[in-house]
Amino acid sequence: MGLTEDGWAEADLELGNTGLSGTGWVDAQTLNLNGSACSQLPRLDP
Repeated sequence: MGLTEDGWAEADLELGNTGLSGTGWVDAQTLNLNGSACSQLPRLDP
């Protein structure tokens, strides 16, 4: 959903096949971001 200046990413947990719902925060360094839309993720202020 977006990235913070200090390296956190807000993720929509309902997308994909996780079986989870809602949103959550994860250290952006642990993510594998690929595709042209990833460079356009909004900056978030949590």
